[in-house]
Amino acid sequence: MPTKSNNNKSGNDNQRVLLSRLDKIIAKTRLAQPSGIIPASAEYLTTLGLKLETLFMVNKIYRDGGLTAKKLAGMLNTNTTYLSFLINNSYQSSIPQYICNFRIAEAKNLLSNPDFNKLTIEGLGVMCGFNSKSSFNRAFLADVGMTPQEYKNFKQQQ
Repeated sequence: MPTKSNNNKSGNDNQRVLLSRLDKIIAKTRLAQPSGIIPASAEYLTTLGLKLETLFMVNKIYRDGGLTAKKLAGMLNTNTTYLSFLINNSYQSSIPQYICNFRIAEAKNLLSNPDFNKLTIEGLGVMCGFNSKSSFNRAFLADVGMTPQEYKNFKQQQ
């Protein structure tokens, strides 16, 4: 069981990661503005970026298999145009790919953890936010270069 000091260390690590990512968001959002709409202030985009990071890193909303760009924008009290602009410019990614990246990272962690060995690959994918085994396998293979089962076997051999 984690001790309180471990939880504090983990919390501090998360805070450092969030602040580092926030600095990157600030720098990148000053470069351009979405075309065809009222320009967003750097302050607004910075705040939006921080809220986005919090939702993903702390609340782990990517685990929701029904998460869409529109739903995510609603959680952030913004529109998909600003959200897409932020993710495109800060992470060089689309909204669906941004969500998928977090799901894959979570899956890699769980596949590497012996505590989750009893879960099926499909069950593990669902825990990470994928809606089917095939979508999980396809996304994982495209990102990692091997299927989740191959990755799990590889990690168990190490």
